[in-house]
Amino acid sequence: YFFIPLVRAKFGDEFVYLNEGTRFNEPGTSCNDQAYVLSRDGTISNINVAEGKKDRVEFDYLVELDKDGTAEITFEKRIYGVSVGNFRKQYNEMLPEIKRRQLLEIVGSWGNGAEPVGELHADTVSYPAVMRYKARVRDYALIQNSRMHLKLPTRLTHAVFSLGDDARENPMFFAKSTPSSIHAKIIFPDGYSLWSMVPKSVCWTLPGNLGRVEIKIDRSKDEKGRLVLNATRNNLHLSGEVAPELYPTLLEYNR
Repeated sequence: YFFIPLVRAKFGDEFVYLNEGTRFNEPGTSCNDQAYVLSRDGTISNINVAEGKKDRVEFDYLVELDKDGTAEITFEKRIYGVSVGNFRKQYNEMLPEIKRRQLLEIVGSWGNGAEPVGELHADTVSYPAVMRYKARVRDYALIQNSRMHLKLPTRLTHAVFSLGDDARENPMFFAKSTPSSIHAKIIFPDGYSLWSMVPKSVCWTLPGNLGRVEIKIDRSKDEKGRLVLNATRNNLHLSGEVAPELYPTLLEYNR
């Protein structure tokens, strides 16, 4: 049945759906994207939000390493769609001391040797909404026998599925999540030219029509001749139910 009255208006080249969200929401976004709608003339169709206004989140990491393993990290998060409204509300109403505390907590997650460089930037005016900060992290990379060892940012390597036990007797339902893209550019100091171990590029079509995960790894050199590792992960998680006999397959994706 249809229980939410919406008003559709033409705004430029796209449609805007009124009677949802708050004053912080970006015009053209809708939490009812792809939902069925009953028009006044009795026709039934789908709400189809413009591509640039659909829910999506992008993460960018720029990691520049010194010869002692210290890293200067620039992080940027771009938010599209309905979540922009929550982001704008949160940071427009946030007190400066709370914002500063949040920055310290975020930077502290990089390790004990991490400290912020500058302030937390939250753009609540432009679209997409943007959060940005810089951090300096001592001992981000471990140097042993002229080799530099480091981990990629956790968003690139986190598990594909949130699973519990190693076996399951009943079907498991997965809710749809916001599509995301994570990119990390890691710049090594002068003198590093060989790779001892690098993750491989993969592309997985997930079982049960649950979506797709793609990881791309490439290597290059910048204009200064420094070695550069680019790693990108694209996540598309759809809703669906998986039979218990497929559960071991899900575990393999996490490994």
